[in-house]
This record gives sequence, C-alpha cells and structure tokens, in this order.
Amino acid sequence: MREHGRGADAAWTADRGLALTAADGTECLVLAVSEPAEVALFLPLPGLYRALIDGSTAPQPGVTVRDLLGHAEREDDVNVTVTLHPL
Repeated sequence: MREHGRGADAAWTADRGLALTAADGTECLVLAVSEPAEVALFLPLPGLYRALIDGSTAPQPGVTVRDLLGHAEREDDVNVTVTLHPL
C-alpha cells in the first residue's frame, strides 16, 4: 500500500503497509504509522482500516484515508490517497 500526499508546499509518496490474504481468504493489514515513533500495526481484522485497502467500502463518518494515516491534525489542506500495488 502506497501513500500519496499533496499539499500547497509539498508532495510525497511513501510505502505504508501490506495487505495480505490468508490461506482461508481473510484479509489482514500491516500498517506503518509515524506516531508514536515509527511503529507498525498488525491488524488481523482491518475494521475501519478496510477503507485503505478496499475503495468500494461504504464511507464511515469521521473516517477518511487522511485520518487513518495520521494526518487528521494537520492544519494545512493536504490531499492524501493510497494505491495498492501487487507483489
């Protein structure tokens, strides 16, 4: 999973996670987060984070890609999207 961000003064691309499909067909997510102190989350049930790996997921109030990737507190108007790339 690759994050793409674009604001008024900067743009970036960062590899943020892996979406995995288990032998039984269930999905899980390994997600790198920058706060606190560069940690990784293993989400055996993606829950709200499913919005990062499935664009057809119904929107949830207050849950955006920007929020899930830790940019909710930014005061600038930044656009954050994700793309999936098969391995």
